[in-house]
Amino acid sequence: MLFLQRVQANAYWYNDTRTVNVIQAGEVWCLREGAGASLNCHEGTGGRLLPSAHDVHIAAMTRPAITFHGLRNTA
Repeated sequence: MLFLQRVQANAYWYNDTRTVNVIQAGEVWCLREGAGASLNCHEGTGGRLLPSAHDVHIAAMTRPAITFHGLRNTA
């Protein structure tokens, strides 16, 4: 939750669009700030959230990305 709040706050503060991608490779997953198909969980710049335990899984999702827009803090 704190990771997503930080990305949303940055989008609002800089009046910018920020995207968080859900990256899954088998059992390994992470949330990664940024855009592009070349993102992975362990390389590159930008914010990322790795699971804190091995038994934490993403059960379902509607889209592979969450986008926050800066104007009036809408998502």
